[in-house]
Amino acid sequence: MVNLCVHELIYGLIIMTGSMNFGYSTGIASPLVPFFKDEWGISKMNTTWFNAILALFAVIGPFITTWMLTFLPRRLVFCILQCTSSVILLIMLASSKKAFALMIVMRALLGLVIGGVTSIAPTMLVEAAPSGLTGFFGNLNQIGCVVGIIIMYLQGNWTVNTSKNATKWWSLEVTCAVINFVGAALIWNTKLKSI
Repeated sequence: MVNLCVHELIYGLIIMTGSMNFGYSTGIASPLVPFFKDEWGISKMNTTWFNAILALFAVIGPFITTWMLTFLPRRLVFCILQCTSSVILLIMLASSKKAFALMIVMRALLGLVIGGVTSIAPTMLVEAAPSGLTGFFGNLNQIGCVVGIIIMYLQGNWTVNTSKNATKWWSLEVTCAVINFVGAALIWNTKLKSI
């Protein structure tokens, strides 16, 4: 029987914040698109761009991360990506119905970042795994993605639900930014040489 080491599991949970970044970056559109249409009067074309541009730019993200990894260690790259994601999410708070283009541009930049995070987080999770548990730790990536999506769906239902008169759309961005900053700060507590 394999002994699950608590320290490595904590390291895995810290790295999992990168996977959560992907989850809530994709899941955030579900509560926001109806809000933007109903409350801000944003056109279907613009909300479609808001939704799709993330994935379009996420395709490029892994190449940027690969380039960064030729010069920097994994933890530093992870930290840079998570902090950049947080800053982008906070810049999104400056958006309004008259400045919706800012939201679309920030989503494009966020796509670059999450493309990079999703290429580095699974590798870091497997490297953090103790002997015999690489499969379990590899699954933390998928769990993190799903947890991020669930957080956005649930929080969106309570804070950005126009049928309930809830219009605190900014709370979603703040939640994502805080979790990313926490992951960036805690990544330095992972004491594995390979990371």
